[in-house]
Amino acid sequence: MIFQHTHKWIFDVSPATGQPKTHTRRIIKSGQKLVHRIDGNGTYMDIVISSSGKSLHYAGQVVAVQPGRSMKGDGKIRILDIQQQDVRNITNNDARAEGFYHSLDFLITWCGMHDIGMRFPVVPPTQTSNVSLQFLNHQSDGYPEHMKWASWVDDFLMQRPDSHYRAFAYRFEAIKQE
Repeated sequence: MIFQHTHKWIFDVSPATGQPKTHTRRIIKSGQKLVHRIDGNGTYMDIVISSSGKSLHYAGQVVAVQPGRSMKGDGKIRILDIQQQDVRNITNNDARAEGFYHSLDFLITWCGMHDIGMRFPVVPPTQTSNVSLQFLNHQSDGYPEHMKWASWVDDFLMQRPDSHYRAFAYRFEAIKQE
């Protein structure tokens, strides 16, 4: 599984949260679907199926963490569960599990990869500065301005094409290397 921008956060910590990354979201490609099955042992399983019917990922699967396409894996993770989600509804807690300080930081990064036509009126976050800290002023008592701005972003994003925001949300654990 490719983690082009965040692979180091899985085995170390995110600079934004000080915690390891434990979640990832993957855009749902045409024809892919999430199915729920019970295996021969009676264990409930989440399985992502391709348009051709091939099993792509499933709960319990161990996969390599790749920093890029065709690159050697940095380590491995075990997928714990998979859900379907509209990422525009990501919570701050889920964004932190992704390695981002705030859901807005996550959404700016997501849009840069999956909704190229979407442009936020802010500068993307870096490892040393968070958009939510710079532009939303979370650390002050001025939260009404933040709430107005966040509400505007939510309203605007909901007008964007759903296909850019439908995702499989994976929860995983890093497998310690020996």
